[in-house]
Amino acid sequence: MKTDRLYALTLYLLNHGKTPASELAKYFEVSVRTIQRDIDALCQAGIPVYAVTGINGGYGITDNFRMDNQLVSKEDFAYIVTALYGLKTVTGNWMDSSIFEKIKVVSGNSNTGLVLDFSVLREGDSLLLQSLQSAVLNQKVVKFSYTNKKGSVKVHFVEPVAVIYKWYAWYMLAYDKVKGDYSTYKLVRMDNVNVTGENFSKKHIPAEEILLRCENNYKNSSTYTLRRTRLYK
Repeated sequence: MKTDRLYALTLYLLNHGKTPASELAKYFEVSVRTIQRDIDALCQAGIPVYAVTGINGGYGITDNFRMDNQLVSKEDFAYIVTALYGLKTVTGNWMDSSIFEKIKVVSGNSNTGLVLDFSVLREGDSLLLQSLQSAVLNQKVVKFSYTNKKGSVKVHFVEPVAVIYKWYAWYMLAYDKVKGDYSTYKLVRMDNVNVTGENFSKKHIPAEEILLRCENNYKNSSTYTLRRTRLYK
């Protein structure tokens, strides 16, 4: 059990960077003292963990550390292949198909017993998904006209952070410089989509963190019941 937690703790720090001990304790459902002992164990095992004291302190792993790829088994890769197959059925993107083929070779003949076919989730022309994904990766501003629920049409210039499938529909999570806040836009209501040559005005945190903050803000206010209406409009 402890060995599994140490491995999971290492992966968590690699994925999330410097994290307070209290946050790690909450995530792994153990005491702060247990986290401290786990950190000592990682250090003894040669994992380059560093500690930062103070208000913004926490534990992290140096940037030059890399996990041994042998820690991932063929069975693990098989599940990755299953997920990638589902992804490529949605996007139709050749890059997703290429990655799928590469990982499939590593997984060998391992089988998860699952097939994920999400082709029904394709949002009209799959080129729109690819275009928005490209804008996210290349950090380019997107211009489009948007029709809201009342039928009003408005032109938007936004910085896309991610494309999301939620509440049985596709959305684009983006930063609106005019409002100075993040919003989601339903893809079926977007027209005349154009990826401009304009770069982002700022660096954005991961989409998962933005959505989590929005969820927490709504939970701590009287507008929580309007979450779906306000965030996924």
